[in-house]
Amino acid sequence: MRILITNDDGIFADGMLTLARALEQEHEVHIVAPDTQRSAQSHAITILEPMTIKKQAIRGIKGPAYSVTGTPADCVRVAIEAISTDAPYDLVVSGLNYGLNAGMDVLYSGTVSAAVEANLYGLPSIAASCEVIDGAAQFVPAAEAVNDFIRRNGGQLLEHKILLNMNFPYAMQNAAPLQIAEIGDPIFDTFTLQEDGDEMTLMAKGRKEIQFAENTDRYYLDRNLPTITPIQYNFTHRDWMERLKSWKA
Repeated sequence: MRILITNDDGIFADGMLTLARALEQEHEVHIVAPDTQRSAQSHAITILEPMTIKKQAIRGIKGPAYSVTGTPADCVRVAIEAISTDAPYDLVVSGLNYGLNAGMDVLYSGTVSAAVEANLYGLPSIAASCEVIDGAAQFVPAAEAVNDFIRRNGGQLLEHKILLNMNFPYAMQNAAPLQIAEIGDPIFDTFTLQEDGDEMTLMAKGRKEIQFAENTDRYYLDRNLPTITPIQYNFTHRDWMERLKSWKA
């Protein structure tokens, strides 16, 4: 397969390069990624200023690599609309992200949004993320798991053009199967507020503790099991389409 890899951690991020090396064993891999850290950019795109695309030489990577002065979603657009116009990609993989993208964090994630952008173009896509503990993440087993999933399910991916979100816990058991999970409930940050005259400073200091609902991504990840979730970008609340007609709109 011809695979595009991107991320939101930047062109030289260890997670993405580990994934690229794993996929290059069996596939033609191209990298198009932000020139710098772009985490939590969600689905932002650049429209008011030009973007610079620069070819990069990355040690240990065989395929071409480009940095873009834009967001993760921009990188997918640039790859499809400017870099690879003559030979389309078969699959887009975004990651491996430095940190999980579970629960409602998928709404804020640049990693997930890059995969969503690819799916908008009609391409199957995977967003893949790793838990970080004390500044470290287990990228190699996660990259091997992604590669193995593509090897076993490549035909299905190409046929159904699905968008998948994968998460890998730090203490993942060897050869642990991917758990098919729902998106978990949101976890809200706790904040500290400091006031200095007319100015206030608000700082996030951590996540609130909640009990994870069964069969959700956070439930399985809390038990050191990797997860996979099919997601979609159509936000229409179909149950309310008919009900709303009776309202005084």
